[in-house]
Amino acid sequence: MKLNVAVQMDPIGRIKIQGDSTFALLLEAQKRGHTLSYYTPDRLSLHGRDLVAPIQRLTVRDQAGDHFTLGEPRREALQSFDVVLLRQDPPFDLAYITSTHLLERIHPQTLVVNDPASVRNAPEKLFVMDFPQLMPPTLISRDLEEINAFRARYGAVVMKPLHGFGGAAVFRIAPQDMNFGSLFDMFAVTFREPWVIQQFIPEVKEGDKRIILVDGTFAGAVNRVPAADDLRSNMVRGGAACATELTPRESEICATLGPVLRQRGLIFVGIDVINGSLTEINVTSPTGIRAIARLGGPDTAGMIWDAIEKKRGIWSDRRPVMAWHSNRGTEISAAWLPWGRPTQTHCDMEGRVYARHAQSRLSPERLVMAKIAPFHHPKAASTDAVDQFQVPGGAIWRYRVPQTWTSRSIIELMPAKNGSQRTRQA
Repeated sequence: MKLNVAVQMDPIGRIKIQGDSTFALLLEAQKRGHTLSYYTPDRLSLHGRDLVAPIQRLTVRDQAGDHFTLGEPRREALQSFDVVLLRQDPPFDLAYITSTHLLERIHPQTLVVNDPASVRNAPEKLFVMDFPQLMPPTLISRDLEEINAFRARYGAVVMKPLHGFGGAAVFRIAPQDMNFGSLFDMFAVTFREPWVIQQFIPEVKEGDKRIILVDGTFAGAVNRVPAADDLRSNMVRGGAACATELTPRESEICATLGPVLRQRGLIFVGIDVINGSLTEINVTSPTGIRAIARLGGPDTAGMIWDAIEKKRGIWSDRRPVMAWHSNRGTEISAAWLPWGRPTQTHCDMEGRVYARHAQSRLSPERLVMAKIAPFHHPKAASTDAVDQFQVPGGAIWRYRVPQTWTSRSIIELMPAKNGSQRTRQA
């Protein structure tokens, strides 16, 4: 089953595809055979009960400067689509809020990603305040006395607009900073809403980690290291993307947030963590997919579409079998698992499956047990299989492999259309 997908985004001709997460999602959707259509949020209209827009068929290519083709516009009701991707960038202003009210009228009959009501009710720098135990000391205020009391208690602080984005207007204020008065006046004139005042974390120079959660589950991460002369680590502000892994504290943060995000229908979320402290929960138009992939990390775009397809009641028949090589290089254990990239796996004699992403730098001793979700089984086992046995929700095979393949090679076994299987060394 293929999905009819519309994307609500900023003008596609202006995006920089090398780092654009929306573009990564479009590439993955097209790869899966879904039909893509495009419109900009300013073209939405509510006519009675029909939410309509001039829709254009969209084809994408991963070629800078020649990355898309649009068809002729045609007026269509968004209720006719299976999925709408809500992907325009902030500012989170009245225009943005209005678009969520409009899209809420068609959700969940048409699946809007992310849930428009939850996007509206979860501004990044306010939603995070629901989890003070995970955060650095933080104040939301525009009251001078409150701000001065906070500064007196916590010393150096960072001050930024409540609905700011992309690292704009972020300032570090020293304990006796002579610029504070002028900065306060500028904020008071420029921003009508309260501001964020947060204890400064010196370790930001080592990076601000962007962690992607898909339907409440950790999917990938990238560490963004600021330039030597800048406080901000945003990649649009010159931050450098570096490969990274989760610390135990960051895993705890993900575990705490996951059920809440899932309950709110927030499928694609990016959280920011500095030195083990949660600073933002990004739900409007999270980024980081392409940076994670470029650094050899997991296929987060694939995971997002896996989650969307599951909510629409379909499951991809192109999901690879995941395999792990034994230390001797003579056997592998293979399992059908709910990921879209090769993942190192190991099955013990009791049928428990352990897995980690192929590009992970975790040692084998830190493999974690995989949660096997229900999925389609292969119709036929490979003739090379030594034996077969069942695990909850799937099937496991052991294969003999050539001695020439190196120890712990990553093997991907893809189901062929005729029901047989083919193997390749990744």
